[in-house]
Amino acid sequence: MRLTEKTINGSYDLTQTAKEDLKQSLYTQVEQKLDQLEDIEDELGIDLIILFKAIRNGFYDNEGNYYQSYDYSIDIEGNCLRETFEDYMNSKSFYFQDYGKTWVLTKEELE
Repeated sequence: MRLTEKTINGSYDLTQTAKEDLKQSLYTQVEQKLDQLEDIEDELGIDLIILFKAIRNGFYDNEGNYYQSYDYSIDIEGNCLRETFEDYMNSKSFYFQDYGKTWVLTKEELE
């Protein structure tokens, strides 16, 4: 079966069947990627967009304190952002599932 066909102007284009197969293949790839991302979000307990915004732009705790990327580390096993202190026992953790409760991305969200 041909994947291309000659058009009126003499050039070649994908056949309708080939286009549909390509669309289905791309749809399947997108669906698989989305499934993987949603599985990660379910495992971590946070939307990945929110997490990456916090990593890139910093975030606020519920007291209004601002944390920048050099103030904390990501603890994937603990599902949290953790203050970077030499004294690990006194560091503060911001759990992914507590987004909107104990930490937020903007001051406006505190209100």
